[in-house]
Amino acid sequence: LDEVDAPRTAINAASDNFIELPESGKNTLCCGAGGGLWWKKETTGRTHLVRAEQVVESDADTVVTGCNFCYGMMNQGLKPLTPEGRNEIQVKDIADLVAENMSQ
Repeated sequence: LDEVDAPRTAINAASDNFIELPESGKNTLCCGAGGGLWWKKETTGRTHLVRAEQVVESDADTVVTGCNFCYGMMNQGLKPLTPEGRNEIQVKDIADLVAENMSQ
């Protein structure tokens, strides 16, 4: 999949504070669920936790993804990593973000 600009255009139109994580776009860090890593039992080095840590460190309040596997993995990975006292980081599908902002 070579298209990486269109989703970013949509996100930028809906947000005034777009943060691009490292290893993104055509060279993105896959969460692993699409490759069957969802069922991997050991937790050391699990890629969804690596990605979730990047999200927490970025201070983003919302993660937007176009991948249903990443949606689930981020929801699973962010909850235990979000520091106490910090608001829960929202995970949204890009289609939902676009729909929420169509009337604006």
